[in-house]
Amino acid sequence: MILLDEPTNSVDIQTKQLFEETVRLLKGAGKTVITITHDLDFYFRCNDRVIVLSEGKITEDVRVADFGSFQEFYDYFSANQVKVTISASDLFGVQ
Repeated sequence: MILLDEPTNSVDIQTKQLFEETVRLLKGAGKTVITITHDLDFYFRCNDRVIVLSEGKITEDVRVADFGSFQEFYDYFSANQVKVTISASDLFGVQ
């Protein structure tokens, strides 16, 4: 399992593209990649599923493929005021 915490934060476009390629290669090799990010564009292009945790409970669990376009994906999360973020404490029970 690979855990990426804000991998596209403060990086240039070339580095962002490298992260995208790397995530795709890891997934292609059968690895589980968990991404914590506010970058919905990156998330939409590189991930299969969105799980949103709030106060230790799953509040959203959707497949990226269920959205016809990035705009639908973006609108869904914007309209529901959902932040696509998770914390280490939510994932692993760490305080």
